[in-house]
Parts: sequence; C-alpha cells; structure tokens
Amino acid sequence: MLDSQIKTLIKQERLPASFTRVVEEVYLPIGEKLNRRFSSNSKGHIIGINGCPGSGKSTMALFLKAILESHHKRSVEIISIDDFYKTKQERNELAASIHPLFKTRGVPGTHDTLLANETLKSLKVASKERPCLIPRFNKAEDDRYSIDQWQTVDTTPDIIIFEGWCIAAQAQTEEELSQSINLLEQEHDTDALWRSAVNSKLQNKYRQLFSKLEYLIVLQPATPEIVLKWRIQQEEKLRDKLLSDQNPSDSATVKNASPVGMTDKELITFVMHYERLIRHMHINLPSLADILLNLDDKRAVTKLTIKD
Repeated sequence: MLDSQIKTLIKQERLPASFTRVVEEVYLPIGEKLNRRFSSNSKGHIIGINGCPGSGKSTMALFLKAILESHHKRSVEIISIDDFYKTKQERNELAASIHPLFKTRGVPGTHDTLLANETLKSLKVASKERPCLIPRFNKAEDDRYSIDQWQTVDTTPDIIIFEGWCIAAQAQTEEELSQSINLLEQEHDTDALWRSAVNSKLQNKYRQLFSKLEYLIVLQPATPEIVLKWRIQQEEKLRDKLLSDQNPSDSATVKNASPVGMTDKELITFVMHYERLIRHMHINLPSLADILLNLDDKRAVTKLTIKD
C-alpha cells in the first residue's frame, strides 16, 4: 500500500492516478532491491540513473528517494549531472578555444567534472562541521545559480542518487567517430574535431567521475528516435512550470530564455548535439546496467530486469 508521502508526490508531479501502478510494480521492487543491496551500516553509496532526455529519470529518482525514506528509513540525496554544467562564460570560452559547438550545453565537455567529483566526495562525508554545497543550474537563464542559492547538506546520506542523460556513458572507437551521423555534424563538424573532443572527455574525466558509481539503473527507450518527441514534451512541461513560477510580466523573459522557449525546429538542432551519444548508449549500456527498464514510446515500462 502506498503511503501519504508517495501519494502526495504523485499529485505534486501532476501524474495521473494510474501512476500508482507504476510505483507498485516498478519503483517499489527497485527500492526493495536497493535497500537489500546496500547495508544500513554504511553510508554514501552512489547509485547512477541513466536515461535519455525526457525518459523519466528525474521522476524515478524522486520516487526512489520517497520509497527508500518512507518504507526503508534510509536517507537519500539526489544530485543531477545537469547541475554541473559549466557556466555560460566557460562554455563560450570552450567554443572559442576548441569548437563552436561547445557553446551549447549537454555533451561531455560542457560539465564541470572537477566540481562534480569534489561534490560527491564532500557529500560522502558531509556533517554539520563540514557541510556539502550542491550546485544548481538555471536552465531558463542557461547559466549556473550563484553560490548563495546552492543546496546545503550537513549529514552524509545513506544513498546518493546521481542521475543524468549521459551517466555511465562510454567512449566510442575512432572508427565510430569517423562518419557524421546527422546534419549538425555534416555541416558544423566536418573534420570530426568536436565529436573527437567530446569522446576524449569521456575517455578521461568522465570515466573517472563515473567510476564512483556502485550501481547503475538504465531507462532504455524502444528506439533512439523517440528522444526528440520526449524532449519536446519535456520542453513544454519545463516552460509551463517556469511560467507558473513567474509573474505575468516575466513571461517574455522565460519565453526568450535558452534553451527554454525553443521552437520545434530549434529543438531538433539541439537534440542533434546529443544524438551520437544517445545512439551509442542505446547499444552498449543495457549490458552494463544492474537494473534495466525497457520503455515503449509513451514511457511505459514494458520489461523490468533486475540482475542478481
């Protein structure tokens, strides 16, 4: 039976009443597995959740936190790789020094992996004497919030959920990098400089960051092509949320902010930045997952695989 905290979360996330079935059949078994997998005598275990944009990974993280806290009395902290994007100025510098496509946030190379590593390290030993500051990124402004708006955590959680679209992503081979896969690469990365730089980051800094994961959950769409549809829906949801949080006089600011407020055509170009890695992860991440959720085109779980 679902407790009041989970029922409240369903309403808070504006999910249909039928979502209770997803919680009961999918999230509760995963929560039970995680509780058994990680001893209550130790803290700071890091669980990764990988899912392409719009797949529901953030929703899953919220419900797993609620389940672990209310059903199993485990403390949980969620961090998102999205909050570790480099500042707009830093990405502009990357665009000028390495390749113009680095101006757009998203791909490996546009995150501050040093800050992410330091934050995870700090969170694993957080206390009132040594509180951990978790950064926050403002997608409406396409820039990081000032440090006074970061989250403060002063106790070490039992479990840390680290979620993001490229969590646990693996580097590609030189052969895989040789051919462009979409119009963006054909027109703006003819010499493969950008995608090679992204790949180099995956081989080094991101590999070090992802090595901290002790457990991996993967949300696997039926096809990589469905990502654009989900990303458009995600954009609409984010836009509605931002508008509801703003005064009417601020609506123009939200509409014109980047990438919030993009047209469908602009979103297609935006998703092309992600496409190569999304397709690559679709092939090689399922075998690395400790828990795999296969999704249909409406994000419904068609199969749940929990490895021993």
